[in-house]
Amino acid sequence: MSQFPRIFVTALTLLMLAACGPSDVQLAERAEKMRIECLDKICNGDVVPAVDNSKVVVEKKAGRYFSVPRSYSHGDGALVFYWLNKKPMTGADLPENGQNRVHALIEFFLEGKPAPIELSDMVATAVKEGRPAAMVSRSKDLEVRIVQLRPEVKDQSSIFIARDATFPSGKPAMSGCGRRQSDDSCSAYFAWDKNLSITVRFNQRHAEDWPQIYAEITRVLSLVKPL
Repeated sequence: MSQFPRIFVTALTLLMLAACGPSDVQLAERAEKMRIECLDKICNGDVVPAVDNSKVVVEKKAGRYFSVPRSYSHGDGALVFYWLNKKPMTGADLPENGQNRVHALIEFFLEGKPAPIELSDMVATAVKEGRPAAMVSRSKDLEVRIVQLRPEVKDQSSIFIARDATFPSGKPAMSGCGRRQSDDSCSAYFAWDKNLSITVRFNQRHAEDWPQIYAEITRVLSLVKPL
């Protein structure tokens, strides 16, 4: 092969390889995707604040760093303790009285996004729109209601309200539980700190302890510190 065809083939190959590479738009999209993902996780190149790793772990949410007690941390913003003994899941103490370990877990998650709505807003909307809602019981620290939260879903939810507590937003501290099965889970979600929220999950058998559970969640969250 003469010199000219060889040079021509090499140049053509380089042009084809360049054409197969990502465009500027694709590169920008990839960079933006990575930027968003790295708001809620530690990525290469991050300057992570120094902490006592024997006592705390560093979590990154909404681009901010937090120290989380190691004994409560379950990774990716999750914190866990047992109920009724309030012991961290990662500690040596197991659930008391032979409880099923999964049934005894109180889990709550630090989310890198604002709470779009709180349960009290959903209850207020349901009442305003005339959906089924009824008081079940009321005691010194707990109120229980049954409410159809969504217009398109006829199933009703049990709503547990801690009467002497509010979420950081100032709205009533509520948790909601499904009613299809006696072992359904309960959940709660609320705004916490700037552009952050907390999602809670626990077994329905502990629903009537909601005021005490929320008090313990609040105590543990007070141990989570911005860095």
